[in-house]
Amino acid sequence: MVDMKEGEMKYVRGKDKYIPIGRDRKPVYERKRHAIVPTYLGQQHDQYHADFYAEWLNLEQDTQSGKYEAPT
Repeated sequence: MVDMKEGEMKYVRGKDKYIPIGRDRKPVYERKRHAIVPTYLGQQHDQYHADFYAEWLNLEQDTQSGKYEAPT
């Protein structure tokens, strides 16, 4: 379960005035859970995912180590 943070009050326009309908709620995630791309690169997935994301991020693969690096 994700913790929720209350935000600003939300309103709808009534006949003569604005009517409060409740506060906006936003999920609060742990900092370590933030990522740029989905974490599909586990051992259970094939090399296709790693290659796809490397291409999408415009990374180059080092021929000796096999690791992906940003282009220089």
